[in-house]
Amino acid sequence: RLTIRDPANAVFFTKDGPLGQLVPGALLDIGISVPLVAAPLGLYRIEGKVLDATGAVLATGGTGFEVRPDLSKSLTGKVTVGLPTLEIGAPQTCTDTLTNVGSQAITNLEVHRVLVNLDTQVSHDDRAVTLSLAVGQVNTDTRTLATTGLLPGNHACVLQARIDGALKTLAYAPFVVT
Repeated sequence: RLTIRDPANAVFFTKDGPLGQLVPGALLDIGISVPLVAAPLGLYRIEGKVLDATGAVLATGGTGFEVRPDLSKSLTGKVTVGLPTLEIGAPQTCTDTLTNVGSQAITNLEVHRVLVNLDTQVSHDDRAVTLSLAVGQVNTDTRTLATTGLLPGNHACVLQARIDGALKTLAYAPFVVT
């Protein structure tokens, strides 16, 4: 019998099933899917019991795990550009949209809005901000970028967020400078 208790110590999940024959000292790995969608955040306790046919406890064990928000799944991004192709010197407009689609508010999120030369992988005009987003909140930023000084070729407006210590690209929109 497997029982999982949530952070409030209420039974969150339970599963009974036969193990079959086990010789003394044997180990048996059993995979069980536990539904954690919309599960409360916090520490969970797993309790396992091996019962005989009469219900008497033969062995027990326990461990735990933590449910925490996954920012990479809680954030969606979208980037659009004003012009798909433009000449050097013409201004480009980038619109970045960041949405918290998760079940928890996000605080102190480091967000980067970057202009990148895709041909050379060189970043230009990296604008970093710190945002907090309530559940369902949308943050939109429109900026006009000068293309004077850019090399002809493929460029992109890129939206990134720092997740687990690393910058993750959430969305981008390419354009060509001629």
